[in-house]
Amino acid sequence: MFRSVFADAAGIIRGTTGRTPPAGTTWAESNWAGLQIPAAGNTDPALTGFNADPNRNGLANALDLLFGIDPAQASGQPVMRVLTAGRTHAAFEVEVDAAMADLLVFHFEVSDSLGGWAPCANAPVVVSETVGVRKLRVTDAEPMSTKPGRFFRIRIEAGDF
Repeated sequence: MFRSVFADAAGIIRGTTGRTPPAGTTWAESNWAGLQIPAAGNTDPALTGFNADPNRNGLANALDLLFGIDPAQASGQPVMRVLTAGRTHAAFEVEVDAAMADLLVFHFEVSDSLGGWAPCANAPVVVSETVGVRKLRVTDAEPMSTKPGRFFRIRIEAGDF
């Protein structure tokens, strides 16, 4: 199962989403069509493709599936706030399948303008791990008072397996 958690602007958890892919599936473009959520029978790659983003949330369908987001529905994740040394920092938290996380390399990146992405100065930390679900959190090193328009993204690569 893939799950993601959604928090409001104050960092209060407001809900989670999840999806269990069919047994025996693998993460490959060749079987992606069987995992997507847009209208049954739709084969338009602009909607159902591995790298498509029909809900325009900035995540490819493959990442929507990993994070338990419906690729057919618009969604967003409000910023989570973390207080560190008396200053408020933006944080991003995601829940992923622990076995999948061990096979992937996550690159958390930040930007002031949705361009010129740089590695987040703080490494992600494991917040919890229960029943095969690992919660990762990365906190921006820059306080929100100095970087009010900060964006996070996650690049994912296959690990050494």
